[in-house]
Amino acid sequence: MRFEDKDPNYPQPRGGHIYHYYTCLQRRNLGKMCSCTQKSLRAAKIESAVWAFVSNLLKDPEKIRSGMEALLKQEQATGPHEPAREVKVWT
Repeated sequence: MRFEDKDPNYPQPRGGHIYHYYTCLQRRNLGKMCSCTQKSLRAAKIESAVWAFVSNLLKDPEKIRSGMEALLKQEQATGPHEPAREVKVWT
């Protein structure tokens, strides 16, 4: 998902309100050819829930550590790796 404003060249609605959405970038670029079925989400409706989730997560460093360890194990189990390339990406 990616935050996206409406196209500035697109005519504004009667009330002049501009709405912001989180949308799948692949779906936007590929249209119906994309396998994503996630609908665009209006930012104003979900940002408070997302911030509450992130805030709670930041208050519990052990949860972050265990989640990162699980991601690393999953990544290590997925096949061949290019250590030199990975170092370049992470530094």
